Amino acid sequence: MGTNECDSIDYESSSEGFIFVEMKIFNRITFNPHIMGGRACIRGMRITVSLVVNLVANGMTIEEILMEYPDLEAEDIKQACNTQRSSPVRKSIP
Repeated sequence: MGTNECDSIDYESSSEGFIFVEMKIFNRITFNPHIMGGRACIRGMRITVSLVVNLVANGMTIEEILMEYPDLEAEDIKQACNTQRSSPVRKSIP
């Protein structure tokens, strides 16, 4: 796996043949039951992680997103994307 500024996952192999994924801290992702029904949001704002991830998945650049949502910062977008890749996962290796 190559590294870039958005990498946030550490992989390691175990003797049982598993790859464990370790999550790093996301200090910009918040959960509050009184904001957006408790969904993952960016810094307590009414901008959900899923919205940001969908914008990126549909081809918007960080710059375009920042123009549409001026309260966001580039690091917010990077962490939102990384939350999707950093779900705790355990995969069996054949």
